[in-house]
Amino acid sequence: MVDDYELGAQAVALALSFAGHEAQFAYGGEEAVRRLAFWIPDMAVLDINMPSPDGFELAATLRGSVATRDVYIIAHTSMDEDEVRAKAGLNDFDAYCQKGAGAAPLMDLISRAQSGG
Repeated sequence: MVDDYELGAQAVALALSFAGHEAQFAYGGEEAVRRLAFWIPDMAVLDINMPSPDGFELAATLRGSVATRDVYIIAHTSMDEDEVRAKAGLNDFDAYCQKGAGAAPLMDLISRAQSGG
């Protein structure tokens, strides 16, 4: 989970951990990039509106690296899905989840992604 809002990042990572996932959080894109030196996730949940690199830039960085190009990337943002899709690269995000609806929609999305659905 990458978010510049510390409590939000911690809460999502904690919910994922309680659901049985190995989860880490980073406060913003710069910290996330630093963490990639020692941990490559299977899935990344990215806030969009962060200081540089924002979620769009971070997704493009993940897609541009051999080590992380296959990471499943979820845009987790308060932005409208159409706006995210319009601004993102063609394949930068695999899924979208609206912030503010609690943990259930994100957890359902992750479960569907892991089961191939």
